[in-house]
Amino acid sequence: MTFTLFALLVYRLGLSYAACPDVCECYNTTVTCSGINTSLLPIDIPANTVFLYLDNNSFTTLPNLSTFKHLQFLSISRNNISTLDIRWDATPQLKFLNLSMNKLSTFPLNSLDNLTNLQTLDLSHNHLSNIVGLSSSFPALKYLNAGYNMIERLIATVDKQHNQAFPNLHILELNNNNITIIDMYLTRFKALKKLVLSFNHLTSIMLSSLLRNEYLEELYLDNNQLYTITNSWFTFKKKLRYLDVSHNKIQDIEENLFKSSKNILLLNFSHNKLDILKSSTFQHLSNLTYLYLHNNQISYVSEHAFNGLTNLVEINMSNNSITW
Repeated sequence: MTFTLFALLVYRLGLSYAACPDVCECYNTTVTCSGINTSLLPIDIPANTVFLYLDNNSFTTLPNLSTFKHLQFLSISRNNISTLDIRWDATPQLKFLNLSMNKLSTFPLNSLDNLTNLQTLDLSHNHLSNIVGLSSSFPALKYLNAGYNMIERLIATVDKQHNQAFPNLHILELNNNNITIIDMYLTRFKALKKLVLSFNHLTSIMLSSLLRNEYLEELYLDNNQLYTITNSWFTFKKKLRYLDVSHNKIQDIEENLFKSSKNILLLNFSHNKLDILKSSTFQHLSNLTYLYLHNNQISYVSEHAFNGLTNLVEINMSNNSITW
């Protein structure tokens, strides 16, 4: 094969002449250097790399990535990273950043201000005690995972200068932390569709934290210390479809609680302390498909408690105190 023909074949197949480190695997613009027990970035990684995997190594800080102007995907989970000393403006095309399972104790979000194309950020399984930098805009960010950390409080004041922060954030996962207080924090995420706050220490949620999330479709508050849920929580939740408040200490479901959330498909109140189901408890939930009330203390069910639930497919009321 002549050099000209070979060069044409390389061009059409998207191949590259760039070298590949012996300890890594390279395919087109994807480079995988995972599980090689290194704390240094291997040399000879092609400068045109778009996808870079550095998982399961011994990095203690992020390597210098200034060479990779085309980098869009970086996964560096399961390392020993405790500090971030890097200029993110060197990788302006970055869309996916996975820093999970490291040793980060702090992560100022405003350090990522230059990553205006970032869509996914995974900070789960670290040692974070707080999330700071809420003034950052992150115009493209859709998914933020800070679960399995040590976050205790989510408090922020409204910054008029950045009232459109996180304008496209759809999924926020904060499960398995130590969160006890949420105040004004969630008002910034106006496009939020899924919120996961499972396995925390919440006893209540201030109304101001939820009011503006009118696009919320999934809300997971299970395994907390909630005593009550008020109908003011759901005033603007017309799109809510999944609600899980299982494994709490809820004793009562207010009448007309779901008057503004008629599209709920799944409702999980299991493992609480409910003792009565009133006639108007579920009357607005004509689309309800799955209802879980097992492992409560229910002793009385109104004759009309389930009226109007025409689409109900499954109901579980086992392990209660009902006498039929």
